[in-house]
Amino acid sequence: MFNFVSQSVTDYCERVGELFLSEPLNLVSSLAFFVSALLVYKLYKNKKVTGFGYWPLFYLLILIGIGSSLWHCFRNSYTLALDAMPVFIFLLLFIYLLLRKLLNSSFKAFMFVVAFFLFQVGVSYLFPQILNGSVRHVVNAVVFITLGSLIYKRNPLLRKDIVLALSLYAFAIIFRSIDNQVCLSFPVGTHFLWHILNATASYFAIKILLNVKPLVTK
Repeated sequence: MFNFVSQSVTDYCERVGELFLSEPLNLVSSLAFFVSALLVYKLYKNKKVTGFGYWPLFYLLILIGIGSSLWHCFRNSYTLALDAMPVFIFLLLFIYLLLRKLLNSSFKAFMFVVAFFLFQVGVSYLFPQILNGSVRHVVNAVVFITLGSLIYKRNPLLRKDIVLALSLYAFAIIFRSIDNQVCLSFPVGTHFLWHILNATASYFAIKILLNVKPLVTK
């Protein structure tokens, strides 16, 4: 699975060498995931979330922040794995938890995640360089927009959060995709905005997950 991730890696507009601080803005913006994790922690405490449940998402946000920081400091296969794998696991777990709650079925949620995983691997392997390696995130966006539209109808109190989360993620993908295209006019690139917007979208996504009503009742 790791091969398809490494194939989609491109140089960042900001990166000018192989030294420790060759991507200072990308490094600093990786801290947004720690901020998101802190907000999620407060959210969990307010909601009195206990047990195994949703807590892995909180820890994965921390791992995403660590992995992203290391990757933008030291570029090698190990830091790439630390950067990519927590994001992918977070995505799969989030979709599973959301579908399990919406469908009231662990089995259906698991089967969808397995199918989604295989599709993601296939798309990323076949089209690694499309949209600066962001094709897999476009696939994610299609899934989230579909689920968001279903949730939107049944959960009027979450509509603002749904629109905000989807909009943030959409703009995050755009800024990730155009990073290399704006180098001449904007030397630091736009990858740092991917970090900030994606981290913020993750917080609102978890907030939606905690408050969403099931679409199917047993």
